[in-house]
Amino acid sequence: MLRNALFAAISFLVLAYFYPGFSFATPNDRIVAALIFALFFLFLRPVIKLLSLPLNLITFGLFSVFINVILLYLITAVLGGFEIIAWRFNGAIVAGASLPAVELSSLLSAIVASVGQSFLSSLLFWIFA
Repeated sequence: MLRNALFAAISFLVLAYFYPGFSFATPNDRIVAALIFALFFLFLRPVIKLLSLPLNLITFGLFSVFINVILLYLITAVLGGFEIIAWRFNGAIVAGASLPAVELSSLLSAIVASVGQSFLSSLLFWIFA
């Protein structure tokens, strides 16, 4: 469990550095937010997963993304120097496919961050486990 919390904290730090939807007051707030995220991931996430088990079963596990969103919003409530902000994705061309420009609200930004954090955490677990 501690290894998963460590992977979650590292993936949060990587995401905080590259993701434009996170806003930090000071650079030290990134480390504090990562530690708080690891603590929430270790202690609060299992409780939320247990309480949301019926929703998770109905949605075939897709509700787990929203559990991470809940954790991100709890960090914004606990840590004053961290907030999830709205931002504009200017679009891109990937392997010949064009991704259109999109305005991301703070909720959609949190969902994208949650998916990114889950992906990075799973990648770290796959590499080092």
